[in-house]
Amino acid sequence: MRNLFKLLTVILFFSCSEDPVIYTLTATANPAEGGSVSPSSQQYDSGDVATVTATPSSEYVFQSWSGSASGSSPSTTVTMDSDKAVVANFVKKKYALTINVEGEGSVTEKVIKVGAATDYNSGTVVELTAVQEGEWFFVEWTGDLTGSENPKEITIDKAKTVTAVFVKIQDPLVSAFFGLDNELPSLLCNQPGSLLDGMPVNFKFPIDASSLSENDFEVVDNIGNIHTPVCVSLAPANDNGENRTVLLFGEFGTAVTNPPVEVRVVGDLFTTDTLSGESACSAIINLNGITTKNVIPLADGPSLFFAQRIDGNLNECNSGTQTIQVAWNGGVTPYISGDKESDLFKYYVGYSESSGVLTPHVPISIADINDNDNFHQLCFSTSDKIVKVSMAANTVEDPNHDPNLYSEIDVPSCPQ
Repeated sequence: MRNLFKLLTVILFFSCSEDPVIYTLTATANPAEGGSVSPSSQQYDSGDVATVTATPSSEYVFQSWSGSASGSSPSTTVTMDSDKAVVANFVKKKYALTINVEGEGSVTEKVIKVGAATDYNSGTVVELTAVQEGEWFFVEWTGDLTGSENPKEITIDKAKTVTAVFVKIQDPLVSAFFGLDNELPSLLCNQPGSLLDGMPVNFKFPIDASSLSENDFEVVDNIGNIHTPVCVSLAPANDNGENRTVLLFGEFGTAVTNPPVEVRVVGDLFTTDTLSGESACSAIINLNGITTKNVIPLADGPSLFFAQRIDGNLNECNSGTQTIQVAWNGGVTPYISGDKESDLFKYYVGYSESSGVLTPHVPISIADINDNDNFHQLCFSTSDKIVKVSMAANTVEDPNHDPNLYSEIDVPSCPQ
């Protein structure tokens, strides 16, 4: 009987005990692609302390907890005294986009101001537009954006810096030279008839021959008449590394009473990149709209307008340690009786520079000769970098037999 009583007591005790209380923890990510949360769902006994951890996806960072949790630590705890729901909030990584301007101009886009560094969410696509100001012309993007397309898009997936490069719109067209007045046969333009004027027009950058047309140019004479060339040509200065002088054929006025005073580019004439071995800067730009009033009169004689360092396959010197290419604003031949073109090297002087002091160097020979164009290559034996070239007066002449004045030109190098 006593044993039966004990058994009933035990049964009664367990039947009166409560079942254990279970609570559910649910964890989600916001946004879903921003990362993951562990555990995402799990049950706990009442009073347990649950630990949840947020792990961001690539290009996201953890920001904060919300719901039944708070704080900004990626790992946090929750006391399970009821069902709990926590949210891990993620945000896109932010990167700085810095816009610089070389030259004069501006860059517009949808959010930031020119020259400021502003953070963008990772993956943001920003359209940048280079805006020309005054005489400055957009050339290219450099840095983390390259090419000359304008506008152009950039994807922000890391901190990026972009520079918009502008050059003065007048820079590409250096000068024009009224080289010949009614001296050239019109058969050069495949048209029989009277004699034509010849006018070399000189550019800083090489010209894309495929875009060249006589309709690209207008010549304005002293009384305001506008002339269109009959034909145009890059020849004879159309070898690799040249192509900077366009020869205009037509009627452009008279040397004494009504000379040409302005040359305009009015068609889509494009420049092209320099070749390997050229030191001068280049840019692919549309020259439409540029003009020059630097029209050198016929009687002034030729002068230097361009120089650069030449090497590799473009170098025609058979000796020496460096070669400098120079260009005249028109074709030149020896002026001094008895001289041949191969003798002209002795009238050129190259200059190196150290601490502001120029040291002269005479070339040991000359190349790129006897081809009836306006380019020479000067062969120097010095290893000192030549930064300037000069030519003595009365040593070369133009096709009208006008001798040159003293002329000098800097030898620039394009930053790499």
